[in-house]
Amino acid sequence: MITVELEALLGRDSTEIDRFGNHNRKYLFQLQKYGFELAQLVSPAGLSLDAFPDDPESEVTRLVAKSGTRAPQYLGAYFSIHYLKLNAAAVSRFRLESACAKDRYRLYRTILGGYERKLSILVRALFHAYASFYSNGIKLVPYTVLNVGSLTDHEDIDVALVADAPKKATDLDMVVSNLSQEFFRRIMPLHFYLAEQFEERRYWGSLADYTKVLDIHLKDFVVVGQLLTATRLAGSQRLYKIIIDEVHRRYLSPEDNTQYREGFLRGTLGELDVLLGQRDLTEDSFNPKREIYRLIKLLVAAVRTIFHLRQPGIIVNLKSLIELDPAHAVEYRNLRRAFSFNESFRYLYNLLVIPTDEIQMENENVPEALSEIGMLMGFGKDPRGPLQALVLTYAEHLAKSLGAGLVLSHLLRDHLKEISIFRRLLADGLTPPGPGGKKRDAALNLLEDVKRTEKKIFWEEIPEVIQENPQTLARFVDDLARLPRIDQIEAVRSYVLLMTSDLKSLVELLIFLSNLPVPAGKKKRAGIADLFLEAFLECLNSFPHKVKDYGRLVVSDPELLARFVRAYSPDIIDRISSILASQGESWKVERQILWHRTLLVTEHGKSRHLGRLLDRVLGQRPEVKRLLGEPTRLKVLAEEVRREASLEQEFGRKRKLLGESFDIEMLRLALGTLLLAENPDWYKDYMAVVDDYVNDVLKTCMLEVWEKQMAFTRISFPAGLSIYATGGNARGEGLADDYDFIALLDDRAAGERSFYNKTVAKFVTAIGRHGLLAHNRFAEHVNSYVMTIGELRQHLDADTSEGFIDQSELVDARLVVGDPWLNGRLKREILRDRIYLKANEFLSAMVKELKDQDSFFRVQKPGDTIDVKQGPGGLRTINLVLLMAKAKFGLYEPITPLALEKLRAAAPNLDKEIYALERARRFIKRVRDVYRLTVAYSDAVRPEHMDELVPFVYGAVSNMSGRDLARDLAEHMATSRDAVWRMAEQLTHGSL
Repeated sequence: MITVELEALLGRDSTEIDRFGNHNRKYLFQLQKYGFELAQLVSPAGLSLDAFPDDPESEVTRLVAKSGTRAPQYLGAYFSIHYLKLNAAAVSRFRLESACAKDRYRLYRTILGGYERKLSILVRALFHAYASFYSNGIKLVPYTVLNVGSLTDHEDIDVALVADAPKKATDLDMVVSNLSQEFFRRIMPLHFYLAEQFEERRYWGSLADYTKVLDIHLKDFVVVGQLLTATRLAGSQRLYKIIIDEVHRRYLSPEDNTQYREGFLRGTLGELDVLLGQRDLTEDSFNPKREIYRLIKLLVAAVRTIFHLRQPGIIVNLKSLIELDPAHAVEYRNLRRAFSFNESFRYLYNLLVIPTDEIQMENENVPEALSEIGMLMGFGKDPRGPLQALVLTYAEHLAKSLGAGLVLSHLLRDHLKEISIFRRLLADGLTPPGPGGKKRDAALNLLEDVKRTEKKIFWEEIPEVIQENPQTLARFVDDLARLPRIDQIEAVRSYVLLMTSDLKSLVELLIFLSNLPVPAGKKKRAGIADLFLEAFLECLNSFPHKVKDYGRLVVSDPELLARFVRAYSPDIIDRISSILASQGESWKVERQILWHRTLLVTEHGKSRHLGRLLDRVLGQRPEVKRLLGEPTRLKVLAEEVRREASLEQEFGRKRKLLGESFDIEMLRLALGTLLLAENPDWYKDYMAVVDDYVNDVLKTCMLEVWEKQMAFTRISFPAGLSIYATGGNARGEGLADDYDFIALLDDRAAGERSFYNKTVAKFVTAIGRHGLLAHNRFAEHVNSYVMTIGELRQHLDADTSEGFIDQSELVDARLVVGDPWLNGRLKREILRDRIYLKANEFLSAMVKELKDQDSFFRVQKPGDTIDVKQGPGGLRTINLVLLMAKAKFGLYEPITPLALEKLRAAAPNLDKEIYALERARRFIKRVRDVYRLTVAYSDAVRPEHMDELVPFVYGAVSNMSGRDLARDLAEHMATSRDAVWRMAEQLTHGSL
């Protein structure tokens, strides 16, 4: 809040300044601390603080001379008062004139133009004053300071410092370092982005430094764009002209040397593609700097290079372009109006609220602030109200800017084709000779031309040319195919070596070559494609730095890698993975190899089960394509979707989002099962994912049923209901295609059975859509999805012929969600009283089942199809004997590695058998999981697919074969079978 003392300094501007955002308090603080001393100092010197000075340069020079060591503080106060008054004057003009202006956009330009001009003069004076103070009499080398950004956002000043005689510029660096700190504290921060591109750490750069940056960063639209739009902020006018003339010579000259312009336009078009992909309607947030300012700035800078416009200034250039390019006059007018509106909007918001790029409408203070800005910009009498009018006008200008950007991007692309060096070489080299003309080796001639102009060629144009005219590639390949073999090899190697400077374009070319049709009579085409691939692999093997470049490409553009993997055989991709692995062990290399192996699975070696899951995920969330090889990021995405579901109020949408989150998690787990190192605790991750999904969906279904049928009394979730997983999901065995469960109801809630039945029915349908096919064996006994504890007691007491199957499911059961009190009853009244206290009966029935199963299947031999679940020693027999042990020793934990540890402690005599079963179970389950994900979702493993499983069972670089795997699998099952019978004998007849 402005004090009475400050009012005396600020005068009639105090009221306007008091409305400025809190970030302006640093200027008020400086005035509070030094302003009164400054006022006493300037009056005798004939300086005035009331109005903007006619000659700030002269005034601050006299001020420094009179201030002594206090000069930095007084200069800060001097800037503060004039800066605040300058802004107050601009805001007052908006307030008084915008509502009645005939041409509102012209007024915007006039106000901002005057503000920026005076602010530049003021900053220039302060820069020179601080430089003079800190140079302390030392004569500095000539320098110029370029303003390479905008002055409307009140955040910082983007500058580039150019020095002459750089060998003597050490003093300049020290002075600018001190000056920069003072600007940060008292004026505005100076941002030396271009200096960050130099090899040495310093503020300044010579003309040679900046030209080197332009040579290296040919396609860096930020670097080039800043220099193209630069204006002089301070320093030597002569030096400013030298650097600007050099920039203009490279980018704005109509001469034939178009290398720099071509590079800048290519970089610009890449960024424009990103900016033009933005939304064109207002949402809960918007970003005037990114969405409109950067878009228009880039467009104007790029189009300037076509029409050779040397005068800086976006508004000025748009006016010139309207006259020079009447075919696009509508687009330029739209951009001019949008820029005038947007910069005024940015200026006012960043002054009155806070300097920021993103405006969040959900912030409670923002709507009120935007309403005030709408009033200032002349929307006070708009029937929509100032807030709505401002936001909708912004949306209109954004839409028109995007539309103009789309049109002008075509203009830029057409111009690129005209100036392209490579296209000219291609046209000359591959044009067929005329009638009677001499036949040439076009591919070799093109190679010589390319070698001569290598540094001026942009290889990304090759994919563009091929897509426009596929016959270009066909003719090029056919021409190479006519050469002698030794010349083919040499030419292909030369092309590949040249293109390794842009590995992305080289990979694109390899993809095109692999897909090039090979018609009858043109079989040599395929040989050329093979030569290019071998030359590429040879290059990776020979140049470690190229392997690193390729590795970075893998992570930055996985969709390109996916197309490459799709185009070539798994053997080729394995060779590349081996080359990557040769670079040594590091998390970066491991990440790159993981991407290759992931894409090998998703593009070549996936079962229909995994394929359906992948299609479902990509259909819901296409962005997952870029995350397939990033398990951590997949998990983060799944959690974000789950959080989104938690905020959703509409039940159908909520279930859909929960399903999407679950599918992403299951895809992550499936790929992790195949590709990551085997983790003994993996089952915990799987159990957590499925349990969370079941819990969320059940809760959602319960609330939905209650809301739709108000006849039911609302019950706090999960009330008297308990859901138990049994079978594979109880044990944490991932990749189960069904969900065996038991739904138990407290006897006291039996009157609400209809409510619970509807809830569970909806739950079963919901999880079934995402691969969990629910099966409730006990529902068949009572013709209801849910059964009470009393009904379960009666069913077990009936002593049916298949009672041991029901008992085994109950022994195997694990509580997922439910009432702890009800779970206690299940343990006491069912497991303890009706199974564990009668363990001998249960064990006898289980032994009979083991015998029946053993006699049904013959012993497996290498070369046979092996049923890894039902066969002797298979997963089911292992599970049966472990359930026997649970009943014998009264254990309630599901059969997981943790439960086996407890079982060892309870029965040390069975330690050898438990260890053998655990080891066999882990190997057999690994084989089954891999088979289900890469071949078919089946328990019967066919011998002809064993080779496909080897890399995933034994590791990517294993020397094992499919025959070895079949042998090991048979041996593990035989070992398991023996251990099962020894353990069953001990449990039924031994003294434990």
